[in-house]
Amino acid sequence: MLGSGFKEAHHPAMDISKLGTLPVPTTIDEAALLLDEILDVEEKRDIATTPKETFLLNAHFGLGLSIRNAFKLHSGNPALVRSRGGHPDDASEVILGALWKRFQPLH
Repeated sequence: MLGSGFKEAHHPAMDISKLGTLPVPTTIDEAALLLDEILDVEEKRDIATTPKETFLLNAHFGLGLSIRNAFKLHSGNPALVRSRGGHPDDASEVILGALWKRFQPLH
């Protein structure tokens, strides 16, 4: 249902595994751009219509986990992690926040 907000269960097919074939981002903006390129229109619309805190909470273990793995936040990307508090969870939350902001009408 469009407009109901982002829910991981609403997007069981959301798959960012193709990120593994792309360069690992070194900045938050680069990470958000890579995600923007692979999400479909419905996913973007749902993210845009979901309140930020709800999106961050709902995405943490699904999309957020995929981001932590694909962008090597647990290993292999220490500069990006350190720039955002030193923990992979913190870095993925900032990336998710930047992604959410990209889809807001006046960003």
